[in-house]
Amino acid sequence: MRSRFVVTAAIAVLLAVVLPAGSVAAAGAWRTDATYYNDAATPGADPYVLYDRASGYYYAYSTEGADDGYHFGIYRSPDLATWAHVPGGALRAGQDGDWAHDWFWAPEVYHNPTTGLYFLFYAGRMNRGVAEHFRYPDFEEASKVGVAVSRSPAGPFHDLGKYIEESNIYAVELTGDWWTDPTGATMPAIAPAYRNANLAPSDPPGTRKDGFVPILNYGSDKQEGTRSTT
Repeated sequence: MRSRFVVTAAIAVLLAVVLPAGSVAAAGAWRTDATYYNDAATPGADPYVLYDRASGYYYAYSTEGADDGYHFGIYRSPDLATWAHVPGGALRAGQDGDWAHDWFWAPEVYHNPTTGLYFLFYAGRMNRGVAEHFRYPDFEEASKVGVAVSRSPAGPFHDLGKYIEESNIYAVELTGDWWTDPTGATMPAIAPAYRNANLAPSDPPGTRKDGFVPILNYGSDKQEGTRSTT
């Protein structure tokens, strides 16, 4: 089901302005029943809004709404009510280094004011050669998390690659090199203390089992509004 995005607001304002005696408005109070109507006409599932101090605009990123040849629609607003579509999209489809092939969804963008870089995190599915990659013939792949970088909140973002394999919600510490690199060329990496922390002596060569802190496990702790595919 397609969802729609416009930051909604319903505002009823009652202004009581009391002025000094003798002023032209001293006879009474000003009143208004002004309201804002949201027509929900802008396509934008899974929206994420970033306030960009450099430009003074709000930027909204969404699963849908991108032009042909792009992933993730971008909208710009001065007031969280009036939105303009930014041509193109956040991520060019099929660009070099593009690891995912479908299920592009849930974008989020973070700005580092020190380097001036903007980082786009998003989910996607790497759906080619999945069974061979995970060594399970009946494996149904879940989404992975990728990251891309740009020097503008309007994109396009250059894909740095895939950095998380898990399908449930876990927390894992990342190194800070990607955040402080002024060139935006460093890929986020798992902190050394977590890398292969769950690797067992019996695991075959080449197996990767990083450590993590479980936040949510859909198999044992289903949440309201979520859906399990198992």
